[in-house]
Amino acid sequence: MYIAIDIGGSNTRIGTLASLNVPEVTLIGKFPTQPDYEQQLGAIEETLQGYGAVPFSGIGVSIGGRIAKDGRSVLVAPNLPAYVGKPFAQDMFERFSCPIRLAHDTVCGLLAEKQFGSIRDIDRCAYLTVSTGTGAAFQ
Repeated sequence: MYIAIDIGGSNTRIGTLASLNVPEVTLIGKFPTQPDYEQQLGAIEETLQGYGAVPFSGIGVSIGGRIAKDGRSVLVAPNLPAYVGKPFAQDMFERFSCPIRLAHDTVCGLLAEKQFGSIRDIDRCAYLTVSTGTGAAFQ
């Protein structure tokens, strides 16, 4: 079982996926995004411990910020400055002992559309998000 976490500007949503080959996500938690990094990690941990289906095969985290090339930390997050420079993936790994990957939310949107959506048969495309923040991804 895989876990998908979307850390939005207003809310954080957590869902489960039985496989990475299907787009169906089951929502298991939603709560206000915490601007405090430690409080956010605690809220994620509480939600996932309450779910009880550990160990997980992997956890993917979508966040509206620039992510380090290694996918382990947040470099820039205007809406969540307390997350910048923190070892997010390592902190999550220490809690859940499974592979952790962070990605910019727009990149996640592009990847999902390319895998399951209307652009799956298109070789080159652009994806734009306009929400709490804006972002663009190209494939």
